Amino acid sequence: MGQLQDHLNQMFGRLMTQTSLSDLMGGDASFDFTPTLDVEEKDSFYIVRVDLPGLDKEKIEISVKGDILTLKGTRDVLTEKTDEELGVYKRERSYGSFARSVRLPGPVNETGITADYQNGVLTVKLPKAEDTAAKKIAVQ
Repeated sequence: MGQLQDHLNQMFGRLMTQTSLSDLMGGDASFDFTPTLDVEEKDSFYIVRVDLPGLDKEKIEISVKGDILTLKGTRDVLTEKTDEELGVYKRERSYGSFARSVRLPGPVNETGITADYQNGVLTVKLPKAEDTAAKKIAVQ
């Protein structure tokens, strides 16, 4: 039963991500592929790891607005020739553009964000924002 709940949560999460991405992108969410990612929460920061094999790091865009991390990029086809000209029998790897947004568990300090791309994995480290605890107000 737990596996079914996990599966349904993943499906709902994808739906919500695509909806918010569509809204963030002005209603156009027609991209060629969707990269997979993991989000981890540590004591003072979040880590997002994204599988992006075969991309040039110059073709990756990262932005943060509030608690939404958005990733965009392009994986170019390696040649201008058609599959028929190349004798390609089967093609499973995705090419073209992608965009992916993910809601983080909490707000981040935007000035301390770092990103590293090695061996086809993008790692984004996002420091947590200072604690914004509620302030008590004295009644006069």
